Amino acid sequence: MKWKPACEEVGIDPRTVKKYWKEQPELQKFYTDLVKESAVEGKNKIFKAFPKVAETLIKTATNPKERAYARNQAADIIFRYMNNQEINWEMRQKMEEMQQQLHALEGGKTINYES
Repeated sequence: MKWKPACEEVGIDPRTVKKYWKEQPELQKFYTDLVKESAVEGKNKIFKAFPKVAETLIKTATNPKERAYARNQAADIIFRYMNNQEINWEMRQKMEEMQQQLHALEGGKTINYES
């Protein structure tokens, strides 16, 4: 929901809300919730479109009839995505190991860490 319709719904002038929103925790929470809701909505759209986008990139990268710059750019996007996925996976693994180490230091089970 946008500022103006939300304000109209509760009978407040949007300029008043924008002027005082930093002073009111309820307004800050409302704004934060709007931003989060918008981000989730955007992510959902991206996730739904992802298979089609990936298929298009693969077709473009592997089609000899496409221009070289288009094939190269599609291939570059694919390789960067795969590289980022691998890095993210490695970082998740490292975070998990660090959480286990922290848990062990805080008095949990003992673990052996070898790098």
